[in-house]
Amino acid sequence: MQTILPATLRAGLCGVILGAAAGAESYEAYYLFTGEFPHNEGTIYSDNFQGLTHDANNWFFSTNLTDNNHPTLFRVPVEYDLRHVRDDLPEQYPGVIRRSLHANLPHLVTLGYHHFGDISYYNGWVIVATESNATLDAMLLFRASDLQYIGRLLVPNDPPRPSWLNCMNSGNPPEARSLGWVAVDPDGFLYTSGDCVSSIYRYSIDWNNVPNQWTGTEYLEVLTYEETNQLWDEAGYPLVVGHTQGGVFSESGDLFYLLVGQIHDHDPNEGINVFNTEIWQRVRQSDNQSDPADPFDYNFDPGSPYGEEPEGITIWDLDDGRAPNIRGQLHVGKADWEIDGYDIYLDHYTNVIDTNPVTTLGWANGFAWDGARIRLQAGNYPETLVITKRVELSGSGGDVVIGAGVGP
Repeated sequence: MQTILPATLRAGLCGVILGAAAGAESYEAYYLFTGEFPHNEGTIYSDNFQGLTHDANNWFFSTNLTDNNHPTLFRVPVEYDLRHVRDDLPEQYPGVIRRSLHANLPHLVTLGYHHFGDISYYNGWVIVATESNATLDAMLLFRASDLQYIGRLLVPNDPPRPSWLNCMNSGNPPEARSLGWVAVDPDGFLYTSGDCVSSIYRYSIDWNNVPNQWTGTEYLEVLTYEETNQLWDEAGYPLVVGHTQGGVFSESGDLFYLLVGQIHDHDPNEGINVFNTEIWQRVRQSDNQSDPADPFDYNFDPGSPYGEEPEGITIWDLDDGRAPNIRGQLHVGKADWEIDGYDIYLDHYTNVIDTNPVTTLGWANGFAWDGARIRLQAGNYPETLVITKRVELSGSGGDVVIGAGVGP
């Protein structure tokens, strides 16, 4: 029996394939490491790099420049080589924009805001998680097109968020890690947490009342607490994660990627933790051991005072080639703390497994995971097999013929 794939088909739709659905229904499980770029590079945005997001045409980076710990945002067009971009060469890199609290918004420094965490993009705004000694926790809002400051979104501390001090005796004030990251789901709800947590918090906001320019009103909106989402491990037990560094939702919202880890030590739940958002149960965790059998590698080597730390995570489909030397959909950062300064790494991941009649569909089937896409190059695959994972099959470059025989 033969099956011909002239276009995308899903497991279960094909007569010679038995499919079994499991977990979320979207195909957004980006677990195949495709490479690292930039790799160990010092750039304008690598100095105490903290966060990563994007709009349709630009990267955004949050940093805390080591010169007096200056929280700073950068916008970098996607077509620029991330190893070389500079904002002091406007004739070569006219699209690069920098906004610093100390240089551009000193009143926020006076109020106690001293640290940018991870960032998120939503509907024309860049949302920045801030750490502060201020009385009121807030997220800062910037217009994505030019990084103009719009105002603050106040975040109620009810229920209270655990702080860095729950993880370690850091010597920092309890509020120092009050807002280390922010993520926005497809419906516009905002999420954040403290550290060493077993849950994350969801907040709502009336986005229709948020202006896209400065109006003179410092406090734009007060976020409304909606619910606490308990985190569970793969076996259904409560999960405690350590130093939270960032989070991002897949396009459908079915999966949530939570980045965890710190420079001082390893943590059993460090790396990239992927949750099914229907029940907030972890479905996958990245591997820090470069296991050949596990494609979901996210390697970092902590050390004190110098080492590597997870920082920044975003989802952006860049398989179209417009980002130099970068492919894939999931992009995860690392900051390398070195004696001569900070360097940056960006790791990239996809859910696409490419195969051909030489590597065989059987190999791809064995290598795949729930939510993967198997892309078969044109040709004959004279195999009989059963697919029990939830995968998507597609043909590329012509007809793909699967199975032995000449007739149905």
